[in-house]
Amino acid sequence: MSRLTLQYEFDRKSDSIEIQRLRSDEKLRKQELLARQQQQLLELNKKELEFNIKEKDLQKLAYLKTQADLQNEQLLKQQKEKQLTISEKEKLLQSAQVITLSQENDLNKLKRRQQWLYSIGMLLLLSLGASYFFYLNRLKQRKLKNGTG
Repeated sequence: MSRLTLQYEFDRKSDSIEIQRLRSDEKLRKQELLARQQQQLLELNKKELEFNIKEKDLQKLAYLKTQADLQNEQLLKQQKEKQLTISEKEKLLQSAQVITLSQENDLNKLKRRQQWLYSIGMLLLLSLGASYFFYLNRLKQRKLKNGTG
């Protein structure tokens, strides 16, 4: 009977130890699963963080691209304004050149008129001078004819 009692006690302790071992194994498995789950969550959080960093980098690049596009548009606008200003100045210069040429043309016409007037005046003076000499010459000839004849 004592043997059976000992055997019963031994089996009971053995079962108790086995149950504790099973409980410990179960706890260990739960802790391993929990550790794996936490590891996976950490990896997931790490991936999300990397994704967010990449997304912020993309947003920053998009912002920089937008800024560069705006600067390019401003430069193009300034260049077009400069070209417009240059065109307007060239137009003013051409207008001034046309006015200058017109004034030079008018001045040349006036010079030609003045030369014509001087030429006509000289011809008139020469004609008057020649007529006066002819008149004097005739008077002399008449006086000679009248005085001698």
